[in-house]
Amino acid sequence: MSDALNQRVSKLRTALETIEREVAIGAASRDTLEEFKLAIDHIRISVWALLTEQHTGGHETVVARYRIKSVIEICRHLLQDIDTGIFPASEPDLVEFRNVLEDTASRVTQLMQSGD
Repeated sequence: MSDALNQRVSKLRTALETIEREVAIGAASRDTLEEFKLAIDHIRISVWALLTEQHTGGHETVVARYRIKSVIEICRHLLQDIDTGIFPASEPDLVEFRNVLEDTASRVTQLMQSGD
């Protein structure tokens, strides 16, 4: 990485740490947090595309691939959390999570069977 790029990454890291501190003390509005989230998501997708060389298919395809990879990684971490007992059986979000997983699995199965 060039010195100029290293400097920009360092400045970005400092800016992100400042934003993180401001968010932690409640100094950011919901709209500001949403903008921040969108900016971070854009950076993640762009970096992921560069790292994996997934430049084909346009932006929507890159975003979809990124989401799939992210969900795989998150689910693996959730499996570890479940196995270690972090979640109680009464965790209210588990019902919605299970429902979304079932819907997603059903549609993925349909998509794979259709051959599209």
